[in-house]
Formats: sequence, structure tokens, C-alpha cells
Amino acid sequence: LPPDFNTAFGEVITKLAATGAKLVVANVPDVTAIPFFTPAPAAAGLFGVPVQLFLLTLGLGPADLLTPDAFPLIAPILLNPNTGPLPSNVVLAAAEILAIRSATQAYNTIIANQATASGAPVVDLAGLYETIRARGIVVGGHRLTINFLGGIFSLDGVHLTNTGYAI
Repeated sequence: LPPDFNTAFGEVITKLAATGAKLVVANVPDVTAIPFFTPAPAAAGLFGVPVQLFLLTLGLGPADLLTPDAFPLIAPILLNPNTGPLPSNVVLAAAEILAIRSATQAYNTIIANQATASGAPVVDLAGLYETIRARGIVVGGHRLTINFLGGIFSLDGVHLTNTGYAI
């Protein structure tokens, strides 16, 4: 929880600063925007099903995200809608996404405040991620993106490629 993190992070920053080390901290990007997740409307296109029918049949909202584990379950439900909806453990619902983003913002605020208090600069990974998400980034003459196979994330859609880590 953010209050516990505030206390723990403050203690760590204080103890590290007391050693005389030069500190640099980083904030947290939006983890709901990684290519591990597929927006439900995009998945509808992959299955060649109209978006509204797809959402209704699978019990999804337009802002929901699907995990890779959802995909083997989709075709059988589309063929026999009585077997739906998709189980919640393969869907990141819009309300969950909002809660995650709100928590991430709370943690990033704590990180920024604690860094300011200790004089440590903050590497704005969240801002960098949003910039790459919006425009991509050119590396070696190629425009890389956060999309699946976009060059920033590995094939698991969670971890970065070597290039992603280097950026």
C-alpha cells in the first residue's frame, strides 16, 4: 500500500543517502500498457468478429484488456456463446486498469517526493515510456515501438529487449 511504501522507501533513501552515495531513483511506467495485454476491440479484429458482438459474447467491456491465456478460450465461446463469458483471470477489466494506474501514480508521487527530500534526481521512466508509446523512438535508423514485435519488448510482452533496456 502507498503509505507502507512511503515509509519503507523513505527509510531506504535516508539510509542510502547517509552513506554518502550519490542517489538516482526511477519512477514506474504504466504496466497496463505493455504488449502482454491485448485490448478487447483489437482481439475482435484478430478473430474477424464485429467488436460489439465480440464484447457481448465474451462478457467484455470496450476498455478491457486480455492476457495471452484468453486467446485459446475465445474461439470455443464464440462458437458456443452459452459457454461464456471469459473467466476473469484472463481479463484485466477497466476498473482494475484504473486502480492499477491510480496506484502507480500514487507510488510515483511518493518516489518523486522522497527523491526531492533527499536531493536525488528522478529518472522519468514513466515519461520516457509514454513518449515511446506516443511516437516510437528511432534507433539505428529504425522506428521502434512498444507494440508487440516493436523492438522494445521481448516476445513475452513483459520484459524489455536488450535495446529496450539500453534506451
